[in-house]
Amino acid sequence: MPAPVFNGTTLKPSSISRTTRRSGSLVVAANGARTWINRGTKQEWTVEWINVDSTVRSSVLTIAGLTSDWTFTDERGISFTVHCEADPIDIATSVIMRDGDVLYDITLRLYEA
Repeated sequence: MPAPVFNGTTLKPSSISRTTRRSGSLVVAANGARTWINRGTKQEWTVEWINVDSTVRSSVLTIAGLTSDWTFTDERGISFTVHCEADPIDIATSVIMRDGDVLYDITLRLYEA
């Protein structure tokens, strides 16, 4: 399987989870009958890196800071146009090594445009 590509940058995450969201509206009739008016579906991804160094952290921060739509190629080799919305990234210090190097756990959320 190919490594995912984030706006031209190839990064190998620890995990990727995908969710499909419907967009539309629910109409409730006077008699209580419910009808879903579907306008389409969009994908959302949660991408995680565990115990990565500051180089990966910097790359993911750059991706999270993009303010326009960009191309994401997932682990199956399928390309999507995506963007990051408000608060797209979580970073936690996972390990501080004896030599002072720091390893991070990072979560990035992507949304299909």
